[in-house]
Amino acid sequence: MCSGHAHGGIVRLPGTDGLFSHDLDLFPSYTAGLYEENGSVLFVTRGLGNSGPSFRVFNRPEIAVLTLRRAEG
Repeated sequence: MCSGHAHGGIVRLPGTDGLFSHDLDLFPSYTAGLYEENGSVLFVTRGLGNSGPSFRVFNRPEIAVLTLRRAEG
């Protein structure tokens, strides 16, 4: 599964995960990167920006490029 938007959190602390989500929840889970859980894989990008007027602190925008390959066998 792939997910993006402001999932890095609108406010991040340097070197840590998000402090506030775009819904203003504290310490959101799955803020950026690759996560594996219960046999599923989730990739979360911080995205390029937010809808409407907003700000991002220590959460640089990103564009992710994924290469999908068929499993061998």
